[in-house]
Amino acid sequence: MILLQSIILLCLLLLVISCSNFDFFSPSFYFILGFFIISISSSIIFFTSGNDVDVITLFIIVSTLFVFFISEFITSNLVQRRVKRRTIVYNPTLSCCSEYFLGFVAIVSLVTISKQVDNMLSALMLFSTGNADLSLGESSRYCAVHPEMCSDITIGVFGKVGLILTKATTYILALVYLLDKKTDVRRSKIVYCLSFIIVVAFLVQTVLSTNRSIMIYFFIYLLVLWTLVEYHFKRNFIQFYLSFIRKSFFAFSVLAMFFYFSGFLTNKTQGIDFYTIFIGYTGLQLFAFSEFVLSECNGMCASTSHETFISIQGFLIEIGILETFSKVNLPTVNIDVYATNVYTAFRRTISDYGYFFHFVFYSILGGAYGILYGLVKKRPSLFIVSLYSFLMFPLFFSAWEEKFTNSVITLATFIHFVLVYFLLYLKVRK
Repeated sequence: MILLQSIILLCLLLLVISCSNFDFFSPSFYFILGFFIISISSSIIFFTSGNDVDVITLFIIVSTLFVFFISEFITSNLVQRRVKRRTIVYNPTLSCCSEYFLGFVAIVSLVTISKQVDNMLSALMLFSTGNADLSLGESSRYCAVHPEMCSDITIGVFGKVGLILTKATTYILALVYLLDKKTDVRRSKIVYCLSFIIVVAFLVQTVLSTNRSIMIYFFIYLLVLWTLVEYHFKRNFIQFYLSFIRKSFFAFSVLAMFFYFSGFLTNKTQGIDFYTIFIGYTGLQLFAFSEFVLSECNGMCASTSHETFISIQGFLIEIGILETFSKVNLPTVNIDVYATNVYTAFRRTISDYGYFFHFVFYSILGGAYGILYGLVKKRPSLFIVSLYSFLMFPLFFSAWEEKFTNSVITLATFIHFVLVYFLLYLKVRK
């Protein structure tokens, strides 16, 4: 079945590429691409151990991707028919990227790093007493995953704002850099130096956060952003396609190596070779999901909790709407010599809503992405381009984990969008 699924997903991927006129940035392309990657990795396990998925798993995955694609295709075409075409309007006079603003952000980002280090040391002291003896990275990661256990350890409001400001500025600088290259805009050495400091500070903050998905988020954003800019400023189709393949391969290679080596910080890759980590994180998801459907779900899933919105529960508890966190249902599944608790995004939506509303959820999501896709192709504003690129990661990462309601629907992301919109408004204001 896993081989059949890989073939079906390849055909579906080619269909999506054809229907999108080979632009390589449609939502369905990244959605299906993630599942195609883990299907190929799962096929390696199939050839080495004989493990396979069942027909129910194949049907759920393929039908969900197809429902999403149809919904996205219909809404995006409706939008493109009703909206008049316009190219990206870019005013290089950047109020938000002035030397004073960038200098302020650079200082804030460096102070935020110092607060992160203090927070990690506090976590280490907390979990280095009694029987607990965790490393620096392990302690910090434990507090990030279980905030209720570390309520007294926090980077404070300034630290949280600093993280959001550094991230938003870095994302904007990436867009500005790509547009500057296409429009032959040159800036002062001070601007380039401050921009470099901010980007490096963001990467350091990402490592100190011990959340490896943040770096994947940023790289997917860069890839989609570059694709969009090239699409609207393209000169040569063949050169564009070849460049996309090269940059995609480079991005995937860099992310794979970063994911592996950054795991040493939290002892997740200690004593484990790269191949085992690669197969463990890209090849077990389908088998774990199949085990969930057949064993735990037993074919008839009922809502047990609301894990799909667990990321905003901390905020809801702070304002008094909720009293306790929902329990994450992630039992470990053993598959030969491997173990995993990653079940793809579909595991959480099926567990929370059941099969019917799972398909309703992804049809609505496909329609929403279709609207953005239509706008970004026909009438792209700077904010829509940045927003669209930002939202591709949750789709791509759905093959591993549900990230839309856990990474996008959060207070921090809302502030990020508002800040990006405000800064981009300052840039294009006449």
